[in-house]
Amino acid sequence: MERVFGEAKTWHRMMRARYRGLERVAIQVLMTSICLNAKKMAQRAKLEPEIAGKMI
Repeated sequence: MERVFGEAKTWHRMMRARYRGLERVAIQVLMTSICLNAKKMAQRAKLEPEIAGKMI
């Protein structure tokens, strides 16, 4: 879990809030979370055919 937060801080500008106000900061966090989840899904989709091919 710490690696995910570290990636968000290092590569997705989450060290400091870019905007002011609770609603805008919440939007920033949600968009960053969507980005991180999309990256994870793309990585898993890329790996799945290789794993499935080896199991058969």
